[in-house]
Amino acid sequence: MSNGILTVKQKAFADYYIIHKNATKAARLAGYKGDDNAMAVIGARNLRNAKIRAYIDRTFSEQVMSRDEV
Repeated sequence: MSNGILTVKQKAFADYYIIHKNATKAARLAGYKGDDNAMAVIGARNLRNAKIRAYIDRTFSEQVMSRDEV
């Protein structure tokens, strides 16, 4: 996929990672298959994916309150 568009599974992984802050759990919940070791590898690989990381970082930055909002 190009232009920063995530697959359904990649977006699910990113959304679950944002909620749980755990890449292994996010990979499992997103529907990736394998044992705990495989989920850890998939999770780490997904976090190094530039498009997934950009989506996660953008979402985190939108959730952070500014000093004025506090």
